[in-house]
Amino acid sequence: MKTRCLTYFLAGVRGVAVITSLTLAPGVRAQTATIAVNDPRPLATAADELERLSAVPIHYEDVRYSYASDVVDVTDQVARPEARAKNPNLRVLIPRGGDLSAAPDLDKATGKVKNLDAALAGLLSAHVGKGLPGVYATNNVNGVHIIAPSKVLQTDGVLQPVSSVFEKPTSFPFQSRTLLETLEIILAAVSTESGYKVSLGTAPLRLLAQTTVSLGATNESAQSVLLRLLANSPAALSYRLFYSPSQHYYLFNLHVVRGLERPHPPSNPNGQSIVGWREFQVHQEVSRTEFDG
Repeated sequence: MKTRCLTYFLAGVRGVAVITSLTLAPGVRAQTATIAVNDPRPLATAADELERLSAVPIHYEDVRYSYASDVVDVTDQVARPEARAKNPNLRVLIPRGGDLSAAPDLDKATGKVKNLDAALAGLLSAHVGKGLPGVYATNNVNGVHIIAPSKVLQTDGVLQPVSSVFEKPTSFPFQSRTLLETLEIILAAVSTESGYKVSLGTAPLRLLAQTTVSLGATNESAQSVLLRLLANSPAALSYRLFYSPSQHYYLFNLHVVRGLERPHPPSNPNGQSIVGWREFQVHQEVSRTEFDG
């Protein structure tokens, strides 16, 4: 037997993600894969790997970090000297991450994850076992998987139930718009209803701007409307909703699910935008490290 280890570095303050596959023999697919990550948001990064191993969208949403021990101050590492001089009280906080691992079974015929629900359940259990911030739950909505907040430590250190900001209701007129226009309407509605700003970060703008959809909602959960919107995309899309412990708002990132492809260096082949990053930089005057996704 041979063991193949693929190691790559993720941008910014992210750690190392290691995918190890046990090969049985030449020409025979692996039976298991080991996902091992070390990251400020290890559950999100592990979800990235499960998504690549399954070619199935896995959406992820941060808990709202508020307990002091659930965050780490990285101001000295990321804040520019001019920003520190201008604002001596500037603080940049990121989630207290760590290492997380999972070993999903792979289908011999396809090489993909055999039981994604079981793999996600194991990942969430490992997350709790490691004492990482927040407790999460998974939902399987017509084959689309969502990792959403369930409980989190409050400022007083008491674990309390929480829910996704996308559970808030939204209403807007039914009409034909681009995916991008409709997404912006949904995010604006969530911002208003939840009281927490949700900004668009990285996204395949060309795809969103060139695809038209007829959609509307009447007092419907934003999550339901968002899933219907993404289902109208010509390419499978997956989102990551990251919460800023420093600024107390969310950044919504969207990417195309590309099966088993490995990550590549940052590029702009699909017209990707970082408008959310730009806004964050102007407001906070620090690097984009906190929301590296």
